[in-house]
Formats: sequence, C-alpha cells, structure tokens
Amino acid sequence: MPTDDSQESNVKKVTFKSASLARGPRCVARFDFEGDQADELTFYEGDVIALKQYMGEEWARGQLKGRSGIFPLNFVEIVEDLPTSEQQAALNSPPPPGEASPANQQVSGNKRRKAKALYDFVGENKNELNFKVGDMITIFETIDADWLKGELQGKEGIFPRNFVQILQDPL
Repeated sequence: MPTDDSQESNVKKVTFKSASLARGPRCVARFDFEGDQADELTFYEGDVIALKQYMGEEWARGQLKGRSGIFPLNFVEIVEDLPTSEQQAALNSPPPPGEASPANQQVSGNKRRKAKALYDFVGENKNELNFKVGDMITIFETIDADWLKGELQGKEGIFPRNFVQILQDPL
C-alpha cells in the first residue's frame, strides 16, 4: 500500500525554545498563554517552564526567563512532575557536613569561573546583567538550573545560563 507523504507534513513538531531547563520539575507550553492578571505567567508554545507549585487542580506556579507566575495546566504538558512531599523533604534537608550543596558546587572556594557570552542579553529586570556576544563574565553563584549570578565590568546581576558558555578552567 503506498504511503501518503502529506500525512507526515501534518505532524506538528514542537521545538523547545528554552532548552536550558533540561532537569528538574518542568512543563512545555502546548499553546500560547497571555496572562490577563499581574500574577499570571505569559508564555508561548514550546517554552519550557520550571514547575514550582500546584495551585489547586487546574493551575500551577512556574518560572520562565526570570519571571514567576501562575498558569493553567491545560496549556502545558508536564515533562517532569514536582516531587512528592517525602521526596521534597529529602531535597530540603541540609547536606551532610563537608558536602557542598548542589547549587554552590559550580563556584566553590576562591575559584571563580568564567563564562563567554554566546548571544546579546538585555535583562527585563534591574537585577539582570546585560552583556554582548563575546563578553567574559565572572560567575559568582548558580541560582538554579537556568540562571547564574555574575559580574561584568563592575556590574553584578543574574543572567540566563543558556546565553553563555561556561569555560572549564577556573581562575
């Protein structure tokens, strides 16, 4: 039986716009959502949203590109669900003595890491660090899976991890 190539062209492929969120509780936007209220998170199809908390059965709280807000669950597909309350308790317990917490493992002691800007970034908030392609940024801290804190030309701020290449040799 001959195959109909036109059927393949009708299959919609979703590309992840925020590929930096590769781990942790997250969901992918199936449709655009324009938040009407100040506490609602606006996003577009394909955006990867960090899942933070469920707000009843139909809404959740999430984070996208440094913005936080609530959104309807029927607009997204859950990729990795939030941990159960038992798993969350284990995650929130302090690390054993002498063991660094995962968020601070990247930049430990006096060794500062550098990152090279792959793209221009103009922050939407005052606490975000603006930079241009090729800028060398000193990393101070890992905020979460998507955001770092660093310094460039005497200015400090946070910036998206997927806009930079972290260099291997600490200073």
